[in-house]
Parts: sequence; structure tokens; C-alpha cells
Amino acid sequence: MRVRMGLGVLFICAAFMTGCQQGKVEKPVKHEKAEKQETVIKEELQEIPEKGDKEVSGDKVKEEAEIVLPAPLSGLYKDMVVEKLEYQPQPENEKNVYITFDDGPCKSTPQLLDVLRKLNVKATFFVTAQYGSEEEIIEWLKQIKAEGHTAGVHSYSHRYDEIYSSVEKYLADFKKMDDLIVKATGEHARLFRFPGGSNTGYNDSVREEIIKEMASRGMVYYDWNAYNGDCDGFTKAQMIEKAVKESSYREKSIVLMHNIPKREQVIETIPSIVKRLREKGYEFKALDGTVEPIQFIKEGEVAKPYISRRIRKSH
Repeated sequence: MRVRMGLGVLFICAAFMTGCQQGKVEKPVKHEKAEKQETVIKEELQEIPEKGDKEVSGDKVKEEAEIVLPAPLSGLYKDMVVEKLEYQPQPENEKNVYITFDDGPCKSTPQLLDVLRKLNVKATFFVTAQYGSEEEIIEWLKQIKAEGHTAGVHSYSHRYDEIYSSVEKYLADFKKMDDLIVKATGEHARLFRFPGGSNTGYNDSVREEIIKEMASRGMVYYDWNAYNGDCDGFTKAQMIEKAVKESSYREKSIVLMHNIPKREQVIETIPSIVKRLREKGYEFKALDGTVEPIQFIKEGEVAKPYISRRIRKSH
């Protein structure tokens, strides 16, 4: 009886092993739908143009193909889309400074606008809704627009823990701020700045998805390559020196400053900064989406260190 049972077990095992071997060599049958999808993907990959005479590696083709794929959340907020503008090269021998103010508007914004008007300086405001009612925010945004400045989204709440908890939460917060800009200006924001900058550690888990999502909507984000030190407890004299020094290193500077309550001394530094940089041949302009951005993080890159290590959640 034991012999018979042993033979039976051996027979079953042999049959099972034979089936596994057949599974390895047997060619799987493709469904018609799968074949069509594969054909479409191959055709799309073949349409990606090569740059110059260089060969495009498999990894490069994959990277290019991923860029043109639709964003996974494009079904949300379908109206929040703008036409992507082409970057325009900066003319040779031209030196430009783009002053940007984060975190406002607030009650001191009208005072700041007066100073900028007297200096004939255009600037960019990456705005939030932290420092006023929605009615006040809309009114200040109208003034920003009327003075010829640019308004971009920073965030509505500026709550890192909330907006970076998921891509959906980021978009919901962004939409609330963009809605206020639309009410004030009649236009969607083209520009935005990540709270904390694109390389903040708070957005590690969602950064790449957000970058892809916003790019699919035609929007471009701007970091900075100069900073006045107003988050670091600098005196007015120190802020002036830092802003002028860091802007003088290059022919295109995007300067980070803040327009928030209890930091009105920033406004008092603007005339000296403008005067000294104009003496060095710089012009002051507002960002508009055609200026090639400074970006700490681009799709697929690893985070780089901050311009200032002491900047934290204040911007």
C-alpha cells in the first residue's frame, strides 16, 4: 500500500514539473488589445526626434516619452490650465534682476507698491492668503496687477504638512489661491513657487508628481539664485549688502524677498538695492513665463542644498 502511494506521489510531482517546464517555453498568447497598445507605444517612441547627430539612448527615449504622457490627475480642475509660453533667450550684454516677494500680500503691500512705482521697478509676487480676508487679498491682488507686476501662486494656506501630504491636497490648495487671482485679474496664474522651494525636504514624496502635473497644465515654477537674508534676522544694511552681492555674481538674478507683517524694513531696503544694482548696469523686470526659470529641482533630479541653509518654513 505504501509503495502504491509513493508511486502516486511521484507521478503527480512529475506531472507538475512537466507543466512548469511547459510554462517556461510556451510562448504566451497576446490579446488583440494588448498588441494594439504595444504598437501605439512603439510608434510614439519612434516619433521622438533626435537632437543633432547624437544617438538617443534607451534611457533618454524613455525619459522623453515620459515627459509627453498625460499627467495622472489632469482630470481634476480642468479649467486650471494655461498655454505654455516659450522661453525667450536673454539678449547678450543685458543684465536683469527679477525681484520676487513671497508670502504676501498683506497690509504693507500698498506701501511696497508705492515704493516700486516711484523707482519704476516691476516685480513678481508669489502670493498666499495668510494675511487677510479673501476680500482683502483680492483687493491687494488687483493693485498688484494694476501696477504692472506679476502675481504667481505660492500657496493658499502655506501649511507644509497639508499641501505636501498628497498631490491631490497640493492641487486643492493651489486651486483656492488661483481662484483668488482669477477673481482679481481675470486670468489664471502662469507662474508658481513651491513653499520652501522645489527642493524642500517636505515635498520629497510628491515632488516629481507635482512637477509633472503642473507642467501638463502649462505652468512653470521659479526658484531663486539670490536672497536678501530677510528670514535670517539680518539688519537693513546686511540685507542690502547680501542682495547686491548675490545679484552681482551673474547677468540674470532672481532675488528672493518677503512681503509679510512685521518685516516692513524690507521695503526700506529696496531703494538702495535698486540704486546700487542700476549703477552696475542691471535692469529690473517682472517674471512673465517667458523668462527661463531658475529651478533647484528638475524632473528626475536629486535635491540640491538651499541657497541659504537657514531658510525654513518662512517662505
